[in-house]
Amino acid sequence: MSRLVKVVIIGVAAVLITCVLAGVIAFAHYQPAVVAAPGYDMYWPTQPAGARAAITKSYQRFIETRTCEYTVLGWSVESTLYYQETCEDGDPQTWSYAPGSESEASARDVSSAYLFQQTVPRGTILDWVRVPQVRPADAEPSVRGLAVRVDGLASPDGRRVAVVVRHIYGPEDVLVLESEADGRRLLESYTRRYGGTPAPDLHPGWLTYTHPTYGFSFRHPPDWQPVDESEVPNIIRLRHGKPNAVELTIGFRRREEEAPIQRTGVGAGDVKTQGSVQFLGRDLAREVLIYEGQIKAVMYNNACEIDVDGLVFTVSLDVRCLDYDAARIEPELQAVADEIVGSFLLSADEADP
Repeated sequence: MSRLVKVVIIGVAAVLITCVLAGVIAFAHYQPAVVAAPGYDMYWPTQPAGARAAITKSYQRFIETRTCEYTVLGWSVESTLYYQETCEDGDPQTWSYAPGSESEASARDVSSAYLFQQTVPRGTILDWVRVPQVRPADAEPSVRGLAVRVDGLASPDGRRVAVVVRHIYGPEDVLVLESEADGRRLLESYTRRYGGTPAPDLHPGWLTYTHPTYGFSFRHPPDWQPVDESEVPNIIRLRHGKPNAVELTIGFRRREEEAPIQRTGVGAGDVKTQGSVQFLGRDLAREVLIYEGQIKAVMYNNACEIDVDGLVFTVSLDVRCLDYDAARIEPELQAVADEIVGSFLLSADEADP
């Protein structure tokens, strides 16, 4: 074998070895789908422990597969995060993680934990993160929206938010984002509702509706469905049942915005006050419309505008029935509507400083 051939073989081998090593090094530096935006800090409870685990998750990202999924369960009074991991090859496992400590996440039994579950809207979290190395740069916000697909949960002191993020077709991770300034505003939103008292999830199984631009959210049962009416963009109708559907109508606008959000009329009957509900820290009187002994509508704050931190709302409950005499809102449906109204929260973005 000539010297030239040997040099070529050695050169090719060196290039191949270099490529392999570069690939191994790249795979060993797995990163989650997003990083913290400037001015925010990030903790990573699900960070792979060791090169082997990092290479595994990098490979899953490369072949676009996901073997484990995560659910944020809530926070303890000591600001310890609890989350659940569900993998294809095993039973669900609950983990605990204390942000800021030197300890890694550890397997724990969450059954005795008293967990805070304050929802932070996805729209707020999107401002706290960035997706690195997106080209062109103006596509980054869209990619960010694909990486963060769910709401997060705030810690009891409001400083931190835990959320599940994912590579579009690859692995998921749990991240904890931290902001002193925004955290204080999240805490204020929390205390407006709970008065500073720890509160677990009062409605397990309920869904969370988050408005993408107005920065408010509320909980609702799965069988109360939001109705999309593009011709009235400042109105949400939450409908239960059909025919004879019961509808919770929510109007909203910014204080400086001109948008029709008030109801246009009231049916026959007498209006009487029956109790009150909490709405973003305010007591709203329940004005009920009664006709021939049956409740036909519930108008919160008499369906007048409610100004909260720069947003203005109207809320009322009605029954949609062609036969007005037969129409009535059952007491149990009124109770559900009261709970929905009481579940409203504002994001840090929309709260006045």
